[in-house]
Amino acid sequence: FISVSTEKFFEHVRSLVQSYKAQVTDKQKVLKTLYVKTIGREVEVGEKLDDGVMQQVLQQYDFDNAAIFLRFLQLLCEGHFTPMQDYCRVQHDNVQSIDVVSETAGMLRYVFKSLDRSTIALASQLIDTLTDFVQGPCPGNQAAIVSANVGSAINQLFERQFGDCDSEELWDMKGRAVTLLVSLLEGHFNQHIPGILLTSLNLGALGQHMDESLAAWQGG
Repeated sequence: FISVSTEKFFEHVRSLVQSYKAQVTDKQKVLKTLYVKTIGREVEVGEKLDDGVMQQVLQQYDFDNAAIFLRFLQLLCEGHFTPMQDYCRVQHDNVQSIDVVSETAGMLRYVFKSLDRSTIALASQLIDTLTDFVQGPCPGNQAAIVSANVGSAINQLFERQFGDCDSEELWDMKGRAVTLLVSLLEGHFNQHIPGILLTSLNLGALGQHMDESLAAWQGG
């Protein structure tokens, strides 16, 4: 990336991220509407969703391309490549700089609000992408993601029940989320960023998950 032509690339990336946010939100609205029309009641939080309704949802919404796109962003920063990590956040050589890191982090709360069998793979890939944005560490990206209130978004994952998600996939995703949190704390020599992150987290829910993980491990 050595010319102002990259500005169009990052504009397109931002547009895609925003479109995926909208698709996730629309999917949830369609799900709620189908539930009322088909089942005769509203969706209950955390329930195992009706297979017939979910089949209709899956016919309308496919998030595979969104996951592939996020994987592409992850690979741009693979190997803790700091120059590219920073470039995803700020492009000094462009007339207009676009913060792809913050835009992507903003997806998290949308995806977790509509987490079910149709979006769990997308959610896992999103967490992995954010993790590669910051590992190394990359202080600028750590600050950007924490400022996007990612801690509050991750709280949803540990506070709520997700009866429509495969238990093993859900367990794996929670592990990835913990890796992201650790990566956000990596390499700090002052308390500012860790302080912001820790005040936004529900440490009780996170501690309960850690206790459950230990119990599962000890139980073999």
